[in-house]
Amino acid sequence: MVTILQAAFEQQEIEHLHRQITLLNNKLQEQSFLVKMTNILIKGHDLETTIKSILQLAMDITGSEAGCLYIADQNISQLKIVEVNGEISDALVEALSRLSQLLTNEELHKIVEITQNNSLFEYFAKLDNKLISLINVPLLTADNNVIGYAVVMHRHEAGHNHPSIYSSKDLKHLTLFAHQAALLLDNTRLKIEQGKKEIYIKTIASLISAIDAKDIYTQNHSQRVAKITVEFSKAMGLPGDIVEKLHYGALLHDIGKIGVPDSILNKPTSLNNGEFDVVKEHPVKGVRILAPMELDNIVLDIIKYHHERFDGRGYPNGLKGEKIPFAARIVSIVDAWDAMNSDRAYRSRLSQEQILTELEKGKGTQFDPFLAGEFIILLTKNFFN
Repeated sequence: MVTILQAAFEQQEIEHLHRQITLLNNKLQEQSFLVKMTNILIKGHDLETTIKSILQLAMDITGSEAGCLYIADQNISQLKIVEVNGEISDALVEALSRLSQLLTNEELHKIVEITQNNSLFEYFAKLDNKLISLINVPLLTADNNVIGYAVVMHRHEAGHNHPSIYSSKDLKHLTLFAHQAALLLDNTRLKIEQGKKEIYIKTIASLISAIDAKDIYTQNHSQRVAKITVEFSKAMGLPGDIVEKLHYGALLHDIGKIGVPDSILNKPTSLNNGEFDVVKEHPVKGVRILAPMELDNIVLDIIKYHHERFDGRGYPNGLKGEKIPFAARIVSIVDAWDAMNSDRAYRSRLSQEQILTELEKGKGTQFDPFLAGEFIILLTKNFFN
């Protein structure tokens, strides 16, 4: 009797030890996985290498034979295929890029396994006859925004002895993976964007120096216009991202003058009609010069339309009223103010009273009447001093 009880007790102990070992193994696997994710983060790979590493890790932790990784736009309406690993048919890769049309919004924000019991499986299997099952993993940031999707799958030749479905452990690992992968992608993307921004700012500084070197009578004009544009925009309560674009646009608004001969820019007397026609080309030239930089439309609008007039008699397109982009209407006022407030080859700077008179006269003709009115109010309060 004692022997039977002792044997039963020993069996329970053995089973308990097995469970403990299994739990320890699972924890070790999770720790190993998290260490791998951390190593990718610490190494600070470029975006392409990070994407490859992330997808490979998702496949490794689930024993998957293939996988794809997609980057989502803000509306998750179109997924960009950025990495494919394994022998997946092109048709299936393309179909998975249209997940937003195949899954509900709720499904797009959680891990979804698609097996032979799922109605979607038949559709995917027709596109890849070796497909056995797949899992779609949304990559969610801390604020619950989807920045991409990882899709892992089992694909097998007939007779191969591989898993055909994913285990609960696989799903648990993928849950951990999803948050870490989103952090990695977002972190890498931000570093790249920050790098682009630094290059962008340095390029702008170089271009502004080139403008200043061309026109001896308007040195630092662009910096002044940019500074006052930012102050004016903030005073009107515009959002920070818009203010930043206005800043860049104001800095670059005269970049097209690089293409205007020095003899015209620095002429000490009034320009004749032909010379003025050359000057009037500088907004369009500016947009052409900056085309390779793929600037935001707000920035390009300022460069192209800052010489349009509210009454439609401006250039280059003769736009009228609110058809002139809002940002360009702001910069046109600041641009005119700085021109009047500066010494030029053909005249001295105007007094504060003269500037206010000219701005008042320009309301509804040269300038947006509301914006000009707001600018005049700030000037009378010495807001920009």
